[in-house]
Amino acid sequence: LKVISIEIKRLSRIVKSMLNLSRIDNGEIYLNKTSFDLLWIIINVLMSFEQVIEQKNIKITGLDSSKSTFIDGDPDMIHQVIYNLIENAVKFVNVDGFIDMKLCSTGEKAMFSIKNSGEGISPDDINLIFDKFYKTDKSRSQDKTGLGLGLYIVKKILRLHGGEIIVKSKESDFCEFIFYLPIAKV
Repeated sequence: LKVISIEIKRLSRIVKSMLNLSRIDNGEIYLNKTSFDLLWIIINVLMSFEQVIEQKNIKITGLDSSKSTFIDGDPDMIHQVIYNLIENAVKFVNVDGFIDMKLCSTGEKAMFSIKNSGEGISPDDINLIFDKFYKTDKSRSQDKTGLGLGLYIVKKILRLHGGEIIVKSKESDFCEFIFYLPIAKV
């Protein structure tokens, strides 16, 4: 029953990703904008990975100094962005490694960064990782269930919100994703 439950959840995520991808590519996605706390979403998503974090003995740092940061956007879509980024960090961090997250305001934008120790991404793959269905060779051996849609969807959702994302990486050391979103107007 546990295996069946895991597979149902995996298939559900795949179907949701494919539906979102179709709506994004066809311009049929509409934002249900509201003002919400980005830190609250980050913490809630992180808690959903608690079991894997404990199994891999991952040290989580950085959020203790982060403050509530309100943005205007679609909370469900931003939840998916945060989920995809944390899921990748947890998936590709080495055992006994670290994930460092920071959230802060930089003028009129919120900045969120997530950095994990591990293999990193090769310079040849950096410019391709946001492409639809793209997977690095290393991820194929570590992640046989992924479709190569997560980062594509992340970038598209952030652009719909007037945001941007960048990646920094050093092979055999770390990978870091940083995104910016406009702060809520008070």
